[in-house]
Amino acid sequence: MLSELEIITSESSELIESDSTLPNFVKHREHITSWALSYTSKNTQQAYLNDLKIFCAFLDEAGVDLLQVRRTHLDVFSRVHEKTTDSNASVARRLAAISAFYRFLLLDEVIEKSPADYEAYSKVGTHPHPTN
Repeated sequence: MLSELEIITSESSELIESDSTLPNFVKHREHITSWALSYTSKNTQQAYLNDLKIFCAFLDEAGVDLLQVRRTHLDVFSRVHEKTTDSNASVARRLAAISAFYRFLLLDEVIEKSPADYEAYSKVGTHPHPTN
């Protein structure tokens, strides 16, 4: 009989296994896996992992580490994807997944401040600028 740790290790391998081409995804595999497994629904895990993979690919192309992201990177990511064929709902879901990931890291004390703390978008497609 498999222990809970063996099951989680097996699940995490299945979740991350096919993404060895994304440096940020591989480098931060432990944090990403822990975050994904915090959701009980396999569909949610896969959808959020896919959203994070897209974000990691964007960061890899820009040469930015996943744990060094600033709000500006999220703004650029959002704008780039709004200008593609992605729907506003898809962009909003991706931003929600990314925000949830950074909230998870913050609660686990991996990061001191979340780049997604400032919820700038009441609606995707608008880009207010904070006054501070």
